[in-house]
Amino acid sequence: MVVLDCAIALHRGWRERSRKARRMDGRGYTWFGEVLYRILRSRGSSQSALAREARKRGHDYRQNSISNWMRGVHAAPRGLPALLDDLYDLTEEEWVELAVAFAYGQRASREDLEDVREFRRFYRRMLEEEGEEVRGSLKGEERKD
Repeated sequence: MVVLDCAIALHRGWRERSRKARRMDGRGYTWFGEVLYRILRSRGSSQSALAREARKRGHDYRQNSISNWMRGVHAAPRGLPALLDDLYDLTEEEWVELAVAFAYGQRASREDLEDVREFRRFYRRMLEEEGEEVRGSLKGEERKD
């Protein structure tokens, strides 16, 4: 149990350092926001240009709304991924990454999700090691009987 407490404390310290570093980058985007930022940038577009194109297609999107979606202030509307595909002809890889980020990354940053994955890998290894130790000690007890 002491080992687990140490692991959790180390993880929290690492997570806090990564949060501070992320604030330094200035954008403060969620994972979804980072994906959308990359798509816009790769097409030579911007939040304002996306809002203009969306308004031409009958959506009431403004630049500040898009900024809020990218920073996780508000959830993006359901139809946004389809609109982005129509406007920017997304590749299959971009579509999949956008879909996953839209579904799971509107509130969390990529770093936070990676922190969770890393912690789960670390914790799984610890549990496996402890399980092997327990199994080994149980086998030793069985032999004594």
